[in-house]
Amino acid sequence: MGLAIGIASVILILLWINDQLSYDKFVKNRNEIYRLEAIDWVGLPAFFLDYINNVPEIDEVVRIADSQNSFLLFNKKSYDVSNLVFADSVIYDFFNFNYILGTKEQVRNTPFSLVITESTAQRIFGNNNPIGKLIRYNGKFQFTVTGVIKDIEQFHKPIEAIAPINCLPILNNTEDYLNQDRWNYFFYLQIKDNIDIRKLEKKLNYLVSKEIPKFWNNNQFVIRPFNKIYFANNLSHEGKVIHGNVVLIFLFASVVIAILIIACINFINLTIAQSYSRKKEIGVRKVIGASKIKLIIQFLFESFISVCIATYFGIILIELFLSHFNTFTQDYIDLRYSSPKIILSILVLFFFTILTAGLIPSYHMASINPLSLFKSEVRKKTGLINFRNFLIVFQFTISVILICCTLAVTRQLNFIEHKDLGFETKNIINIKLKGYLLSANKQLFRERLLNNKNILQVSLSDQIPGAVTSTNSWIIDGEKKPIVVLNADPEFIELFDIKILKGRNLSRNNKGDYGKRVLINEEAEKYFGLKNSINHHLKSNWGDTEIIGIFNNIHFNSLHNKVNAVAIVWDQEWANNVNIKIKGENIHQTINFIKDVWMQFYPESLFNYSFVDKVFASQYKKEKNLLRMLIAFSLLAIILASLGILALSVLKVDRKTKEIALRKIYGSQSIPVVFILFKVFVQWILISFLIASPIAYFLIEKWLQNFAYRIEVGVGIFFIAWVFTLLIALITIVYAVMKAARKNPVESLRYE
Repeated sequence: MGLAIGIASVILILLWINDQLSYDKFVKNRNEIYRLEAIDWVGLPAFFLDYINNVPEIDEVVRIADSQNSFLLFNKKSYDVSNLVFADSVIYDFFNFNYILGTKEQVRNTPFSLVITESTAQRIFGNNNPIGKLIRYNGKFQFTVTGVIKDIEQFHKPIEAIAPINCLPILNNTEDYLNQDRWNYFFYLQIKDNIDIRKLEKKLNYLVSKEIPKFWNNNQFVIRPFNKIYFANNLSHEGKVIHGNVVLIFLFASVVIAILIIACINFINLTIAQSYSRKKEIGVRKVIGASKIKLIIQFLFESFISVCIATYFGIILIELFLSHFNTFTQDYIDLRYSSPKIILSILVLFFFTILTAGLIPSYHMASINPLSLFKSEVRKKTGLINFRNFLIVFQFTISVILICCTLAVTRQLNFIEHKDLGFETKNIINIKLKGYLLSANKQLFRERLLNNKNILQVSLSDQIPGAVTSTNSWIIDGEKKPIVVLNADPEFIELFDIKILKGRNLSRNNKGDYGKRVLINEEAEKYFGLKNSINHHLKSNWGDTEIIGIFNNIHFNSLHNKVNAVAIVWDQEWANNVNIKIKGENIHQTINFIKDVWMQFYPESLFNYSFVDKVFASQYKKEKNLLRMLIAFSLLAIILASLGILALSVLKVDRKTKEIALRKIYGSQSIPVVFILFKVFVQWILISFLIASPIAYFLIEKWLQNFAYRIEVGVGIFFIAWVFTLLIALITIVYAVMKAARKNPVESLRYE
């Protein structure tokens, strides 16, 4: 069974690794594509296209911009399409998206064209042909569906629909919208063959710094290979991007190989242990002329049958637990038996297991001197004993590493959950307003909600904590600097219990605060290089702006990233989120009240809401899934290691059968035997601990680099792992000795 578990674990992890390594691989010319980034800011202003479009080394450029709170209205019914993007028309050739309906010519020749994915088309139009259908973006702007493409799976950027980027000025009622300093556009370049990327970086930096020196200032371009985007982490202002973790791939690949080896080791030990019960059979066969090769073939065939059975049960285990594994990984992985990769992987694994788990015990049993098989000398081969010691050390090394990693991930998640974010998240509900449909009724909607005594405060904002990424570029003291900008009303500070450290909050009683005065956090004050920032003036997209207050550094986004420079400006036009602080009691009734008010204002739309603390917690789904997987692997490794100890304990107890029987006859206990065996295992576990500790420390430190705010790795983690491993060994040894002690001493002495 241990071997079946090992085989199942290897196949599952191989499926997951294959899924991770398949991201972005469907793009045919991926080796020629790069993403252009600033060194500390992935998003760039849209007008950069004017400076790089004619560079001879670059064949093509496509810009992609994420939408905010987007939905589509069709037949008076709205559909949330959060992953709608705006892009240049070359995107379809750039990433070879596959058309199911419509043509590229239709898309290019229709001004307000909309291309949707197959699943989005099914969700909105059912089985009807959507080509030519009129649909409203955010309920106001009419688009024509001109194409349906296959679902874009295993792509680093989730996409449900694509609209022309040139529509943005009209959608935002701003003619020069694409010429503003909004660092929210993601540039992908198709570069010609045999171009030195580092030289091209320098050329682009020189070009932009020469054309707009004050704007570019001390920034610098970075050209990132398309193939490396998915596994790049800790990038600032990257928008909606899915990332993998190459450290996890390395970790789980190492772990699963180790688990398979542990399972093979246990199989070897148990096979050798059983060989002692067959020693007379082997001896007789050797005496009557059986050759060494024939015996090896026989035992190898027996191992072949055992591995076949283990592989069969391993596949059954995969079928039983694949859905749970998908829940852990947040992926959909399918075991396709017709896939050449799957067939090849299973065959390689099958023959590797036979050679590893079958050849060693077969060779050992066939190599024993036939005369010694009728004596007890067979048990005194020091080479075999040393090999077994090495195997048990290896088993415990893997177990200690997994336990240490599990404890570290648990501590980091606990640290994240209890870290002070600098603002309140409890009992705060967020509702996303539907674009422009409620633009004229925002204040009325807010006032209607405040009529309920269970609602303490209501605030309007364009983003919510946990997803504050919108950026602008401001001029301060003649220098342009990008900054994260949050549009929110004066109640936002009170609702989230944000501390004003200097100056004052925005106020409804002061009309001059609207769109003209801002709050900045401590990091922004430091970023701008200001000492007395109150009443300091700067130039933003909407004109002259005055700083009136400094608020504390708060974690608007996950703890993976450092606190950014953030400004809060009061602008109702962009406020498409309603934040509602409610009392801790009667929550269900309060939500029903909010729903009733919502339906009065927007009867065509489904009522969707989320709790802000849950939004924050969802940012750590990957880490929580990692913890569950580590716990599962740790338990698996511990079980397999325990089976290994049990196998070796049985071998060693077998040598002491006479001693245990005599102790029982004379009324003595078997506890001294336990301590003798435990002393031997302690030495192995100590060696395992010394080997495992630096490896575990390296892996933990590497993983913690994903967090700007993290725990320090102390000795406590390693001490707990070592003690836990000792306890497992002690319990297993006690079980083996007690089982032997329950035997009839007469039977034990007769065979001895």
